Amino acid sequence: MVLKLVKVNERNLSKLIEVFIEIGKEIDAIIDKRKVKNIFVRALASNDDIFLAKMDGVFVGYVWFSINKDKKNKKFCKINDISIKENFKENEVISGIFQFIKDYAKKKNCEIVQAEIPKQNQDSINFFEKFGFKDRYVVVELKL
Repeated sequence: MVLKLVKVNERNLSKLIEVFIEIGKEIDAIIDKRKVKNIFVRALASNDDIFLAKMDGVFVGYVWFSINKDKKNKKFCKINDISIKENFKENEVISGIFQFIKDYAKKKNCEIVQAEIPKQNQDSINFFEKFGFKDRYVVVELKL
């Protein structure tokens, strides 16, 4: 099996939306196709990077990230979203996506890769830790 990541642009944006909706159906999410399209169009216009993951000719998910600078002007890669179809969540796909992100971030001269995960989502925290991520920050909030 060969994993390939394809950069999303105007020509294949509809495929990204299709994959997003398929993944949403797996978790019984109610999805407004127009809102989804607007979110992705804005992300691409802001220079975020979105790649479709393709395994043996089948689109199996996507990864969305952005390249940013911190207060010290050091570049970092922030993972905004990773979504993979349930029946493709095998280690080869996930490992391939993480390797792609690391290689891409290095190519863009980033010093770190980070992701924000809700504290109550222990499965996702464990998932990221499995790939070497460390818990470095705590975000606090006040609900009004």
